[in-house]
Amino acid sequence: MSIHTINPVCARDTTHITVTGQVFDGNSNETLPFANVYLALDSSVGTAADMDGKFRLSVPKGSTIVVSFVGYYPFKYMVDENFTEVFLTPDDQLAPVVIHGENKKKSNNWLWWLLLGGAALKMASSSDKKKKPALGQPMNVKI
Repeated sequence: MSIHTINPVCARDTTHITVTGQVFDGNSNETLPFANVYLALDSSVGTAADMDGKFRLSVPKGSTIVVSFVGYYPFKYMVDENFTEVFLTPDDQLAPVVIHGENKKKSNNWLWWLLLGGAALKMASSSDKKKKPALGQPMNVKI
């Protein structure tokens, strides 16, 4: 007589369902584009929502999926339907960061100095061998 044991993990129903849904901001009801949607037990199985916050993911029935978006609390729920709307709550602990800057045009003066300054230095040294400018000192060269 032999005794057989059943591994509960292997005995689970592994029927996959395709879950579709849409991710929204819980306060403004605006869609959240490119939100992350993945399995809670295996984050390598997942997808990202599209520009309209819509997603589609095939998962084992009864799995828990996580929906997350930067600046919002992640939301976990057990899959039991084919379509769901997810409303994420903003995380007020993250303060917005605003970066201000001036639109400056970059100057290539150093390049011109390298190109023309070196030529002017050579011309000055060939015309007046007694007067050599020290490095870093301005030169008066007539062209």
